[in-house]
Amino acid sequence: MSWIMTLYSADLPHHMVKRIWDYFFVYGSRVIHQVALAILYRVQDAVVNLARTRPVEHLLRYLKTFTREDVVVGWPVEELLDFALSRFPISPGLLASLVLTMSL
Repeated sequence: MSWIMTLYSADLPHHMVKRIWDYFFVYGSRVIHQVALAILYRVQDAVVNLARTRPVEHLLRYLKTFTREDVVVGWPVEELLDFALSRFPISPGLLASLVLTMSL
């Protein structure tokens, strides 16, 4: 999923990426994960529906492209960031566990 591997620069509008990166530089890498969780939360119904009704290839294709849909790019970036940071708190311990898990 290039949207997270490129820190959103490949898929989100430039004005959104700039604000996300501002938060990334101020609050650290946890912001990248919080924004990912918020975006996935926003499209969870579509993801669950695809997972239940379509072959896995459709779900994978959706996960590669959904960040370009209005449900994501139409979300005011300040609202996205406020939602991400308040709804998905990530402690340093949890972040360390995530990093360890991803490196396996």
